[in-house]
Amino acid sequence: MIVWHVRPKARWFPHDWMASGAPLVLRCTAMSLNDPLPFRLKITGEDTLDWRGARSISYRLDGLLHLVGEMLTFEWAATRHTQRVSLSGVKDEVDESPVGTVEIPRRWIARARVRGGWWAPRLQLWAQRIDAFDGIPGARPGTLTLRIHRHDRTHAHAIAEAIIPAAAAALPADSGSLERRDRDVPRLKNGS
Repeated sequence: MIVWHVRPKARWFPHDWMASGAPLVLRCTAMSLNDPLPFRLKITGEDTLDWRGARSISYRLDGLLHLVGEMLTFEWAATRHTQRVSLSGVKDEVDESPVGTVEIPRRWIARARVRGGWWAPRLQLWAQRIDAFDGIPGARPGTLTLRIHRHDRTHAHAIAEAIIPAAAAALPADSGSLERRDRDVPRLKNGS
């Protein structure tokens, strides 16, 4: 798949750029499913204020999603930035963590969808198992949201479309049935 990104060389609005006659920068990117998808995970920080001063901790997690064969490989590196302000001065600390990696079979993914449009694109993954994304920071049970850059939207769409056939093939043959099976419902010890 070849994707052309066209943008003006200067940072102007489109109508200003057309009137100015500024040169265009054409960039051709050849993408395949073997190319990694860069992403960012959102982790909330914390702010505290006490008698010792103010402390603000923020996290930045950047990673790559690889789609290789029947496996999804997530790898990321985390950076923790701590700012302390007190009567004795201001201190900044930056801590880098080692690279984390989690591999998940494609058949464990129930749905994959690119959301957010142009402004805040993200790849959302829903798993068939509640523990599928265990170990990935910022993942909720059974769901994971990867924030992606705008120019990677087409690559994210291609990865989402490649995941969907594997997820559909992994469903059991009678998955179309919506009837409730009482044997699948967990029971309490008192029989209710």
